[in-house]
Amino acid sequence: MKRFLIIVIISIAAIIAFSCISCHYKMSEGGAVVPHTEVIKNQHYYDSIMDSFLNRMDGKKELSNRDIADICDFSLHNYDESLSESVGYELFHLLRNNPTNNRGFKSYLNAHQSEKCDILSALIALVSIDILENNYDSFESFVSDFPLFEDEECAAKTFAEVKENELMETNKSTD
Repeated sequence: MKRFLIIVIISIAAIIAFSCISCHYKMSEGGAVVPHTEVIKNQHYYDSIMDSFLNRMDGKKELSNRDIADICDFSLHNYDESLSESVGYELFHLLRNNPTNNRGFKSYLNAHQSEKCDILSALIALVSIDILENNYDSFESFVSDFPLFEDEECAAKTFAEVKENELMETNKSTD
């Protein structure tokens, strides 16, 4: 009986220990396990970078190369939805009908071909609320204000997903 009780206690302790370990880890995009504390540290890093960006942008119309790099990096590694909305709103207004900023992003993306599609899709996701609020009915109408996305199939696909999600939400609310 004592032996059975000891085995049960050890088993429970092992389960608790492993569950605590697993709560401190998260799967990375490549499938590798990343310590949860590392994810939190990285999120704090991106949060501080974007908070700084938002403060610098107040009234500013042109993005620096550093701003563009920070936005692209943030778009790929962010987990903070609230900050995403703020950055997306600012980005929408910094890119809309602004040839200089659109060219800056294109230049950055041309130098980062391996991540280009992921970044373009992430940028569309960042500005998705503004896409819907401004009633862009087609990708072509969107591209006329945001030439950065012109001839980019992955951006068109993400745009279509944003519009499809809006339609699904609209249909849910009318049911």
